[in-house]
Amino acid sequence: MKNIELKVSADDEDVAYLYLPGHPRKVEAGIVQKQVELRKVITQYSGPDVFLDFNNEGKLIGIEILA
Repeated sequence: MKNIELKVSADDEDVAYLYLPGHPRKVEAGIVQKQVELRKVITQYSGPDVFLDFNNEGKLIGIEILA
């Protein structure tokens, strides 16, 4: 099992991605099958934009944070 890894974008330091176990860490089309915006799940949330990425088995594999 791979460890959790946080990567800050080289182009924009206000963008980070948290790779969770199960994420292949490759940039390929089709890895993320579903993306859910945190604001749509928690309506009273007031923070940076956060997107939850799921694979084809419905497992959470990554979290994108836009500050």
